[in-house]
Amino acid sequence: MAFILGSGSPRRLELLGQIGVVPDAVRPPDIDEDPLKAEQPRPYCNRITREKLGAVEAEHDDIVLCADTTVAVGRRILGKPADADEAAAFIKLLSGRRHRVITSVGVKRGDKIWQRDVVSTVKMKPVSKPELDAYLATGDWKGKAGGYGIQGPAGTLIPWISGSFTGIVGLPLSETAGLLKGAGYPLYAAKSGVLMKGRTIILDHINEREAAALMVDGKLSDILVAGDAPAPGTIYRAIADRPVKGQGGMFLKTPDGSAFLRQVKGLSPGQPLLVQVTGYAEEGKAIPVTQKVLFKSRYAIVTPDAPGLNISRSIRDDDMRDELMVIAKEVMDGREMGLIIRSCCAEASPEDIADDVEEMAQLADNVINDDSDEMAMLVAGDGPHVLAWRDWTEAAEVVTQAGGFEDHGVLDALEAAEGAFESFGASGGMYIEPTRALIAVDVNTGNDASLAAGIKANMLCARRLPQALRVRGLAGQITLDLAPMPKKDRRAFEVALRAAFRTDEIETALVGWTPLGHYELQRKRVRLPLSEVLG
Repeated sequence: MAFILGSGSPRRLELLGQIGVVPDAVRPPDIDEDPLKAEQPRPYCNRITREKLGAVEAEHDDIVLCADTTVAVGRRILGKPADADEAAAFIKLLSGRRHRVITSVGVKRGDKIWQRDVVSTVKMKPVSKPELDAYLATGDWKGKAGGYGIQGPAGTLIPWISGSFTGIVGLPLSETAGLLKGAGYPLYAAKSGVLMKGRTIILDHINEREAAALMVDGKLSDILVAGDAPAPGTIYRAIADRPVKGQGGMFLKTPDGSAFLRQVKGLSPGQPLLVQVTGYAEEGKAIPVTQKVLFKSRYAIVTPDAPGLNISRSIRDDDMRDELMVIAKEVMDGREMGLIIRSCCAEASPEDIADDVEEMAQLADNVINDDSDEMAMLVAGDGPHVLAWRDWTEAAEVVTQAGGFEDHGVLDALEAAEGAFESFGASGGMYIEPTRALIAVDVNTGNDASLAAGIKANMLCARRLPQALRVRGLAGQITLDLAPMPKKDRRAFEVALRAAFRTDEIETALVGWTPLGHYELQRKRVRLPLSEVLG
């Protein structure tokens, strides 16, 4: 058996190298790649791939891999430009608008063909004439569908993508690995992690539980696993049960057991009320809930108790803010509810935003206007796959096939995270050990007992702690027993710690220093501990 690549493209050879695959031979097929009359971009791309597979000379048991990448603007197919003038025309057409990049990959062995296509959306920024002239002068447009390659100088013209980065480059690695495995190719490198360059979201299951993992440059950055308890975001029509004297709270009855509502005034036992689950309860305690109900999706948050239309501050373009405000006003007209347009709307289509806002507003209408007095669950909290779509909004490659966790090293990363020690390499590490009362974090410098080693280890702790807590699903009161360092360096540590948690989506309060020199944090329980969900 030989592995034959039906392409002479250096970029495809390089991509195959990322998963440890080296072809035994490279045999570019000679076929007519002109589109048929009225042929659509996606069928065209798949047809060309199949024709390439049929045109490559190979023995019956050889494995042949071919791919084709097409740039499409609506129904129009942009091929490889014949000269600089056509390349300029392509870039002008793509400038300031979205387009699709379709890559079809096929594997043939004997008489059997395995084939998949990946469609990604790419946005090119408005390209000025000086920028266009400078790009054309590089010559990088030659041999590139649509007149550009995202991996080259034109990458500076692409502010946003949705889909597969490697598919846009010319070979979607996740799909390619799956096809090669199906054809019987011994793909040993798929678990090594090198497959995962950039951001990759993997949707799979662990122990029959729905789960989603976020890998960044081959390392596990976040993991969501479904639990048995009600998920945060669940909305109940609960029944007031009994007040807790001295705490200003009240226990409530829900279909899933007892809940606890803090800071209650004017609520009588037996009274129905809407509440939303805010996090997971500790063992033996009631479900934490709030009366401030939110309806959250990828593009919008509807706030029934806080009227007003708001747009994320991170969207600074005035024209875009005006466009988003028009959408908000049109959809929310006549509704006495508030709306927050989320930051990811900057890269979304107006149609998708309007549909998402309308769906959330309609859901809010149905819940708020439900006048029944019976105890019930009205809205179930989002599961891991929906949460991944909702909250992991940066551009990423998405893997959905079964076995993705094993193929992409997620299971190995989880096995390592189940241990207490988080290594800093030669600079020591930290032990993260949950107790019933708190999470204890002990920073260790290893064999180096110098003050400089202590400062370095503490700064590494500050940078890595959010990710380590996310992956382990740990929250509550957290106490850091840091390595020895002068008091004058505490300020730098606090700045680094604050910067690290600023980008973490889980609410965390940095409380401060104790008289013994420990540092304390308080973290909201919105995840179940990894040890609990994995058994």
